Amino acid sequence: MSSFVFILSGYSKAEVDVNHKVYKTELTTRRRLIVFLEDGARPDYLFLNSSVLRWKPFFSNLLKSDPKHTVCSTMKVDPPTSTTQGVKTLLTGGMRSFLELGQTFFSSSLTSDHWLRQLKSYRNLSIAHTGDYVWRELGGDVFSNDLKESDSFDVYVDDTEDIQEALESFVTSTTDVLIIHSLLVDHNAHRTSTSSPSHHAIYDALLKFNKHLSYITSHLPTNTLLLVFGDHGLSAWGNHGGATYDEVTTGICAYSSSYELQPFTVGESFFYSS
Repeated sequence: MSSFVFILSGYSKAEVDVNHKVYKTELTTRRRLIVFLEDGARPDYLFLNSSVLRWKPFFSNLLKSDPKHTVCSTMKVDPPTSTTQGVKTLLTGGMRSFLELGQTFFSSSLTSDHWLRQLKSYRNLSIAHTGDYVWRELGGDVFSNDLKESDSFDVYVDDTEDIQEALESFVTSTTDVLIIHSLLVDHNAHRTSTSSPSHHAIYDALLKFNKHLSYITSHLPTNTLLLVFGDHGLSAWGNHGGATYDEVTTGICAYSSSYELQPFTVGESFFYSS
């Protein structure tokens, strides 16, 4: 997860005299980060061509129209492909374990170190969060906002307005890091027992996802990196938790209008690399 921290390394510094007048200023670049986790995002939800002709993933067009500032890759995660374990390993770099599946239904603040705590404690960055409340349960007191959060187990939750509000707030605020964890696609898949964009509930959820991405890429503040990915894939029946190819395969995309991004390939253990 060192790439998350690297983008936030530069800040403005000033030295003042006893009269509180600035007499020496060292200007460095202020960098910001948006982490957008779309729960259950298959690669064809993000950038790969879909067998469903009417569905066009947002990044498939951006890769063509702005290839210097956009990169995407498929990636695989180790089982169990449950959300709580995915967020925990994303934060800490630790291994997932079937022995921890019980934590899917209850979790507590992490006692081990994680990159959000590093950013909060040692860089004094402001971190906002909206979406799945498992981030607050695991992350503890690192978040500095009152944005709305969602119940992981409410399959009828629609977090569309909450996410749009968080994106608009980030654009006009001084928040350094925004964490978004959208549940709409994943929960619609569970509710309808399918992950195919041919189903109207999945298609509608993906259209809302695309609208969020369209808004933030066109309003992305200077020196900001946008990372969009899934914590796991989805089976054809809208399930996850196991080790089938569809469940362990997801995607990741990065975009920044301020930086030229190099193509990358994500290996088997992306969530565990440090």
